[in-house]
Amino acid sequence: MAALSVSPADADSLGDPRPGMSDVSGDEFSARALVLTLTQGSTILPSTRTVVLQCSPVGGGTHPKTREACAALEPASGDMRKFKPAAGLICPLIYEPVTVSAVGVWKSRFTMSSQTFGNSCQMHNALGVVGSF
Repeated sequence: MAALSVSPADADSLGDPRPGMSDVSGDEFSARALVLTLTQGSTILPSTRTVVLQCSPVGGGTHPKTREACAALEPASGDMRKFKPAAGLICPLIYEPVTVSAVGVWKSRFTMSSQTFGNSCQMHNALGVVGSF
């Protein structure tokens, strides 16, 4: 029985398993999905609310604003700790801590982060649409 060999030049003639996608970088197909939790207090458990944010390869999940949240997370590489609070928004100085955590994959790499805010106003000021769940 003869061995099958394919040269790199012949590989293109075999066809891409994703028709019409041979010129698209693999980064566009890498996994981007997070489980976001919100808790009252400074610990990540027990959670008050939990949503799934799936950005790619197909958008979806249970986050109410998937498209906008995915777009906001892209420049931060999925790390919500890199977000900066919006300028000009004033929050009351009431200490009612809330903690948001994110666990999942971003560009096919495991990621985990959590952040505690003094109150929900500060959380929304810092996270914007990502924290709107």
